[in-house]
Amino acid sequence: MTAKFKGKYLYIDLVEGPSDEKINERLEDFIRGVEDEEKEEKMEAIFHKHCIFKPSKLCRFKYIGDIENWGFEIYKYESYDT
Repeated sequence: MTAKFKGKYLYIDLVEGPSDEKINERLEDFIRGVEDEEKEEKMEAIFHKHCIFKPSKLCRFKYIGDIENWGFEIYKYESYDT
């Protein structure tokens, strides 16, 4: 999960990425065709290309003037709903 402030809102997102198994499969396939001296650099490039994590919006909190009292909205269908 990630949290970020933007103005009076605190956004909470779920971060998803490929599984470790999927990453290892891709790296093993790639390593087979690469010469030894190039492996490390190319493996790092492949890792970054295929392991980008994509956030999914979950909810946001709205600061309404009191640190103990916040508004809350759930993200549904391209917008926030209270």
